Amino acid sequence: MHQGTIVANEEDVEAGFSLYSLIAKPNELGLSPQVYEIYESVIKPNLTLDHGLRKEEISRVYVQKYGRSLAWQRLDREILPALEASGLVSLQPDPDDRRRIVVVSPVSYNISAEGLSSNNIVSNRGQPPSERIQAGIDWLSKPGNLDSEGWAPLDKLTQVVGGPETVQLMLRDGLIMTDPSAINKVRLVRR
Repeated sequence: MHQGTIVANEEDVEAGFSLYSLIAKPNELGLSPQVYEIYESVIKPNLTLDHGLRKEEISRVYVQKYGRSLAWQRLDREILPALEASGLVSLQPDPDDRRRIVVVSPVSYNISAEGLSSNNIVSNRGQPPSERIQAGIDWLSKPGNLDSEGWAPLDKLTQVVGGPETVQLMLRDGLIMTDPSAINKVRLVRR
């Protein structure tokens, strides 16, 4: 062994996994641990399917929980856009005052009369985007879900992944492509 070489043992590896487990979920969602903690401790417990949260409510709950104020600029420019990009929340116009934005659950935003049909797949809507994307990849990998040319119906994939936002993420990340001659068909991009 050379001088200055560091050797890790089993205990070091376990300590590394233990440390990573503290940030694994936010990391997989593309969020900082602090933004994810704000979501888990302030936003998520106060978000219901029938009630969106105004920024004032988020700020009030944050002060109650942490004893200090949350900068509006940070909430507007960093926290809420990051949470929306990760798929944990959706930002929508306030139905009472369309000049304002409310934070709503992406589940409530994606539910439609069509989505509530018992023949449709709606179970993935509450999962993190990474899990919904994986469910879509798994579904598209099954030959029984594809036509003779290897294309799957876009509407069925949208149901499998819990909504159009996840389909857009998959398209943006180059995981799937649409049929150039029929926009309502998709397939995995082979790498």
